[in-house]
Amino acid sequence: MDIHEWMFTIIPEDFPELDISNDTLSGMPRIRGTRIGVSHVLGAVQDAIDIEKVREHYPDLTENQVEDAIAFAARMVEL
Repeated sequence: MDIHEWMFTIIPEDFPELDISNDTLSGMPRIRGTRIGVSHVLGAVQDAIDIEKVREHYPDLTENQVEDAIAFAARMVEL
């Protein structure tokens, strides 16, 4: 099972506020009932997140490591 097939399986089962279909947003996960993609929400979080607050919880991480983790999550949604 590839990642896209996995998303089609897991989203309806585990994430009731999300939806995914091939005919909307080119099959990217989105907020149910909207055309707002999960990647759009992650992008907004990425822009607004206080990296230093994250680092308070994980002091061994660098700012770049936190930013890369968030960017990776956003990119995975786009697969």
